[in-house]
Amino acid sequence: MYLLLMLEFQSSVEPSMALRLSTYVTLMYEQLLRQQRIRLCEGLPAVLPLVLYTGTAPWTAARELSALIQPVSTRFATYQPQQRYLLIEQGIWAKNKALPHTNLTALLFLLEHCTDTEQAQQLLRAIDRQSSPYATLRRAFLAWFRDAYLARVAPGLSTYLYHSSRYCYVSLKVSLAAYPQECNSVLRLQVLNNEKRGP
Repeated sequence: MYLLLMLEFQSSVEPSMALRLSTYVTLMYEQLLRQQRIRLCEGLPAVLPLVLYTGTAPWTAARELSALIQPVSTRFATYQPQQRYLLIEQGIWAKNKALPHTNLTALLFLLEHCTDTEQAQQLLRAIDRQSSPYATLRRAFLAWFRDAYLARVAPGLSTYLYHSSRYCYVSLKVSLAAYPQECNSVLRLQVLNNEKRGP
């Protein structure tokens, strides 16, 4: 038995999201059948469509396809397509501080929406502790931190990703005159509290 997890990332509300995901699911099934990766006689695998919403405004789009279809009589309702998705409002959860610090996914959500220098450092240290057993996950996180997070909070910052068999971190290079004084503690942070580590 398989469960296919379909992820859709959204920074803003998309009114037709239920229709879009329904299309994605149909196209995916057709592709899997065409590639002979599944057999129709064994049944199609179940799909969990999941929308990760990073915005902080309320999500107002319909969460199921039937809500987008004009009302019909009970006689015809059973013939209408059905598709519902699961919504994760990470932006609102982070804004309301409704996320635990004991979960790597929650920590990532919190960091993504963090604007406070001291809190960002605390989150990075927590991520460092909890991700230490997972080398591949750590490298993926640090690549995101460098290419997405720092690109947003400090565009133009020169960085490089370093990893060895024991340690993995991002080294930051920054001119002190190039950024406001209040940003220096973040920009000069040797990511994940690895300042004294080496290969």
